[in-house]
Amino acid sequence: METRIPAALLPLLQAYANLLEERLPGRMKGVYLLGSAALDAFRPPCSDVDVLGVSNGPLDPEWLMELTFIHAKLAGEHEFGRRMEVQYAPEHKLNGMRSGSPLNLAAGACYEWEGERFKGIRETGPKPAALWILKHHGIRIAGAPAAALDVRLDGESLRREMSYNLDVYWAWRRKEPDLFLQDLWIEFAVLTFCRIYYTLDTGAIISKEAAAAYVRQRMAACKQPVIDEALRIRSGRGEPVFPDAVQRRRETLRFLDELSDRLPREYELKPWTRE
Repeated sequence: METRIPAALLPLLQAYANLLEERLPGRMKGVYLLGSAALDAFRPPCSDVDVLGVSNGPLDPEWLMELTFIHAKLAGEHEFGRRMEVQYAPEHKLNGMRSGSPLNLAAGACYEWEGERFKGIRETGPKPAALWILKHHGIRIAGAPAAALDVRLDGESLRREMSYNLDVYWAWRRKEPDLFLQDLWIEFAVLTFCRIYYTLDTGAIISKEAAAAYVRQRMAACKQPVIDEALRIRSGRGEPVFPDAVQRRRETLRFLDELSDRLPREYELKPWTRE
């Protein structure tokens, strides 16, 4: 396996590669580690294990049965098995181009797992952000090197994903203020918005911590404590930045509202629509 794989994940991923070869021999073109691990920012206490499996040809019901067995076994026997978030897709789904259909509604389904739980079958391919990480930083677990894949991606497709995140995913969550009384949602929201900001500004993707440091330098001093609190939660170290959860929620929502208004204007984002 590649030397960039975090040591904590080696037992899990070696077992995973062995099971795929045993249960689905020759069916995979390659399997790749994405997410924080590929961005050299894996944190054992909190990071998920993001994986993309690229199949040789379309998936069928036999795959579903075998993959269900594989993920149940990994979740039951390995420390990080329940934190695996895996998508399986045929190679022709690795097309996040803006031209044609940016959601890549080509023939052939994709299968998704979260730990041992089968999340479902979807028609769309991997999201542009995942494709960007695969193309630039993907770590081979098994099969062909990431550079051998036919990954097609342009900058506009990545911008459209950021538009979706702002206009759809986060729009309704910002209307549920009680979510932001929880540490989990403070960390997730603030650091995700920092990464959206960084991606729009640079056209690239980096770790959430690195994006937070980048954005912190560009925000007014009154907004910086929100970023500091999100980083504190993620690290599990230090004292709370705010005196109570209610004030922290108020300042977090102000931070999210400011960027939700500012980023589409600054980067001339079109409102997200499904084409």
